[in-house]
Amino acid sequence: MGTASETDVTAVPQSPVDDQGVVGNCWIHFTLGTAEALARLGDRTSQVVFSRAYLSYWHWFWQIAYQRFSPFSANDLGRLPTLRQVICRATSILFEGGTFSLARDLIAAHGLMREGDFLSTSEPESKALETIWSKVNVELQSGGRLFFPSNQTPDQVRQVLNEVFGLDESTIAEMSRLFPSGKEGKSLARSSGNFLSAHDTMVGYRTPENATVSAPLINVLDRYEFVAAPPTDDQRGRRRLLQRMQRALFNEQPVVLSFGINTDYVNDSKRNSFRLENYTGNHHETSRLPREGFHGLVLDDFEIDAPPFGRLHAGQLVTDPAQKAAALADTAEIIFLRGKNSWGYTPAPGTAAPRDLRGYWDIYLNYLNIETAPPARDDTSAETSSTCEQPWPTGPFWQNVFLPREY
Repeated sequence: MGTASETDVTAVPQSPVDDQGVVGNCWIHFTLGTAEALARLGDRTSQVVFSRAYLSYWHWFWQIAYQRFSPFSANDLGRLPTLRQVICRATSILFEGGTFSLARDLIAAHGLMREGDFLSTSEPESKALETIWSKVNVELQSGGRLFFPSNQTPDQVRQVLNEVFGLDESTIAEMSRLFPSGKEGKSLARSSGNFLSAHDTMVGYRTPENATVSAPLINVLDRYEFVAAPPTDDQRGRRRLLQRMQRALFNEQPVVLSFGINTDYVNDSKRNSFRLENYTGNHHETSRLPREGFHGLVLDDFEIDAPPFGRLHAGQLVTDPAQKAAALADTAEIIFLRGKNSWGYTPAPGTAAPRDLRGYWDIYLNYLNIETAPPARDDTSAETSSTCEQPWPTGPFWQNVFLPREY
């Protein structure tokens, strides 16, 4: 499942589908999904799956111990002077959100571990992480060992996290040696045992000239740039960005799409897709709706109308140079983008293909073009408290893209 084959317009070497469950860390999933695809480009004979729980451990540690998100900045929380001010949902205390750039920083500082090398559990790591997430939140509440503000030192925070994560003694000892107290943010320069440094873990990278080169993972991640989606009325700008994404995908480079979520557009009969025609809500102006949150996934394929060849369907590999050129023309029109999601092995999208596409989702351009409307708010809710109120972002549901800057 998830490997590239000759059944796609593009052929990104995807890793297996994963499942974030109730934990809002899609950004860890799509960043590690990118790293796993790059690893496959470097070695087609093996499939590595990195631990999502390992990056979550360090993401939560930096919040709790130092009130910041990134190991490379003085105070990422900025105007949020206490951890209590990131409590914007009654069901969560930990701030779970993040970006590709934040995941890159965590990887640069702490490296990676393979799934199965970090947690000592017989159940799937994603399921175990849901339980751990709940336990950490309990510890952060009044009466818990990590309740903020407290006099917990970074060492004491790690002791609690080590216990809640159920880490074995050898893993704890090696983490203490590699990341001593007060120097946790120093980059892991060399791999050591099960701890893989991004500075010497080699992956593949495909240049725009279609040459495959080998490079350290951190060097390739540093090639990726954040590109905000142009506004919906800038159709030329949008087409230029889509062309960049297409060129990268044609060269098997993973691309990350970030977009707003409104579950009224999820329709089981349409099979794992976000599209305008799916709408099941009762809002009269479907072109302008509230976002319920943000999400991201690793793109895999696309479907496009490419005159004079007509529609090039997702699930049908394009190798003809003339068809590729037509797909990249200004007059071509993408219908949807297909991505590997982190919501588990949900049913495959409607387009039939010999490849197992369970867990993949189709994101239609007419959905990404929806404009964000402010959500209805209840002044008595936790989300509108003075410590949590933030300006609600406007603009299209399509937020941004992470892709190599050379494309």
